[in-house]
Amino acid sequence: MLALCAVAAPLQAADEEKALAFKTSVTNAPLKRVSADVFEIGLVRLDKAMRTVSFPAVVNLQEGLMEYLVVCHNGKIHESVFITEAEPYHIHLAMLFLGAKIAPPAPPEQRVTEKEMPGELITIWVTWQAQEAEARRARGESLILHAATRQPMSEGPWTYNGSWVFEGTFLAQRERSIVAIFTDYDALANNPRPGRDNDELWLANKDKIPSPGTKVTMTFALPPLENESKTK
Repeated sequence: MLALCAVAAPLQAADEEKALAFKTSVTNAPLKRVSADVFEIGLVRLDKAMRTVSFPAVVNLQEGLMEYLVVCHNGKIHESVFITEAEPYHIHLAMLFLGAKIAPPAPPEQRVTEKEMPGELITIWVTWQAQEAEARRARGESLILHAATRQPMSEGPWTYNGSWVFEGTFLAQRERSIVAIFTDYDALANNPRPGRDNDELWLANKDKIPSPGTKVTMTFALPPLENESKTK
């Protein structure tokens, strides 16, 4: 765990008091073993056997133009379907623990949005308890509509790029951005589909999203390891 904490640069705070609070609450959060393959760090749970990282969230917005699937509660909540109190730093450490192949972005002048976004392809699941007491589960992209066609996003993976570090600051932690629909290299994960560079193209799918305030679990699922997939 100590080695993992050294991978991502610590967040720079505005003053020494905030820096100390960050160091205590985030970088020193213990990795707790729940069972043989399940661990927790802060509000984040990782499952080595299933290759998943999960964290709690709540429905924030059910309709309108969206730029994020999920952000922190003190992030860009005016344009995100879900909000969470889980720390981006903890999510990132959990993904690194599972061996996610991160791909920090190229310098701004070298980024070309038409090209494939590099990073680890992951499946994003959202689960919640419905009023009829039956658990519901949906792929993250099914909760977002294309504004022109009014059809859900094409089914497929999202890209976990892992944000990046600028002048010693881990930007996902500073910006509180976790999964972006409209391209945001500061976020931990991004939408890789065509049109990701258009901030007026994506709508919340109000017919699929539960009511605001509903508690959900967000899950990032990594693909199986190559040697495991060959044995199945």
